[in-house]
Amino acid sequence: MKNHVLLIKWALVVYVVCSLVSMATMSIGAITLLLILVGVLGLKQTAAELKHELEKPLSRILFKASIVLTVVLALTILMGAVFPLKYAGRSVEINFIGVMVKTWYLFWPFAIVIALRRISMADRLFVTRAWLVSFFVLSVIGILQYFLGWPRPQVIPGNEPYYHATVFLGHHLSVASVFIFPFFASLDLAIGHSLKTPCELSKRFLWMAIGAGALTLFFSYSRMLWLALPIGILILLAIKLPLKRAVAMFAPVIIAAAVLSQCDVVKRRMGDAIGIASREDLWEANIEFFKARPLTGVGWHHNEQLSGHYLMEKYPGQSVFSGHGHNSVIDMLGGTGLIGTIAWCFWCLVVTWIIIKCFYRARHVNFSIGIACAWVVLHLNGLTQANFWEGKVMHQIALAVAWALLWSQENEVNEK
Repeated sequence: MKNHVLLIKWALVVYVVCSLVSMATMSIGAITLLLILVGVLGLKQTAAELKHELEKPLSRILFKASIVLTVVLALTILMGAVFPLKYAGRSVEINFIGVMVKTWYLFWPFAIVIALRRISMADRLFVTRAWLVSFFVLSVIGILQYFLGWPRPQVIPGNEPYYHATVFLGHHLSVASVFIFPFFASLDLAIGHSLKTPCELSKRFLWMAIGAGALTLFFSYSRMLWLALPIGILILLAIKLPLKRAVAMFAPVIIAAAVLSQCDVVKRRMGDAIGIASREDLWEANIEFFKARPLTGVGWHHNEQLSGHYLMEKYPGQSVFSGHGHNSVIDMLGGTGLIGTIAWCFWCLVVTWIIIKCFYRARHVNFSIGIACAWVVLHLNGLTQANFWEGKVMHQIALAVAWALLWSQENEVNEK
């Protein structure tokens, strides 16, 4: 039995580390965790554990919300196939299976939480430390990358010869939506926590991780993140600290944000028109899709290709940029219409409620307030980037949801 627990513990360590590296390693980490979990428990026991998990009220609600969202997304794709839209004489080729495979992320938190329930409190803290140490190391690499371009050079337009801090995630906006989760977890743990465990996380390390992470997030040069990150920090302080202490800590955060906003490089980046026109075009395209198909949209994820056809019709003979809607809500409206957007919003509200249920209730290490702030910042980032459905981001969402399910329902059991 001890060997089984040890295997699950190390499978979780591999997964949380891989979840911050690259899409390929994330997939390897997830497959490793699933294979070890099923290998240790067996198919029958794994099914029994899942059934037991779904008997818990919050897990059951989330599972039903995930089923509803999955069914609705499938319906929008089918309706897109039956009633296709054409622009520039072209419609999109429906890829039902290839797109629907992505809904597995909605159910992945249940596998993670089953694994977490199998290990001890000390082991869970060990997994958390592995996640945060990886975050710190990768953040240091991100800082170096800003100056040196290694491991993958992506020059910042207008700020040569410096480079976006993309680390191994491939894109600076991915960093802006992935690294916020361990950043806010570190900040949550560093403020107001007294960790007395065999695997103690020192405050010194946590503040080092926060500092390195903040620099890497800043060096990602995501304009929306520059606005959203201070908001998330202020929310965390307001929730976590007594009123007088929170107000006292508001001042340095606001002053730091004000000073940074006056730096030439920040002012130049915020005033840069690069990317704005293409985003406006994609917003317009998806709004037109929504007007044409208000209930189901043009089919989940199929608005990405169709936007190219729409813009080719709008700008004949010109090179156009196509892709997702660069706004989470507009992207959902264009791709899935009202029913898909409502189902997605409901899923997000369920997750929000589960996270809130964890506040102030854990008898052991708990960074649920940090998760809540990362969740807020993620959706603020989503105002200019349809980041929710990106696979790299979904791994962090699944991990955060799994922790929240563990804390909220474990506490309820303990209180009874």
